Amino acid sequence: MFELFSEDFSQKIWAKQAAELSISNIPFHEGDVLDALRQYAQNPSKLLAFNSKSEAVTVINGVRSPHPIPNFLF
Repeated sequence: MFELFSEDFSQKIWAKQAAELSISNIPFHEGDVLDALRQYAQNPSKLLAFNSKSEAVTVINGVRSPHPIPNFLF
């Protein structure tokens, strides 16, 4: 597990592979995070408009679904 704001994460993991993250101090308001999750749940493909390397995925018991399942995104 990587610390979100660590140099190790930014240099070795970011945009290269999936990773489990830990963070002790979240610099966002809870409402902002929930609003963003709601927006992605309503339109997962919208994420690609911000970053072509990003994607919304659904993984259940370690198995990735062939496409995002909107009711599991939030």
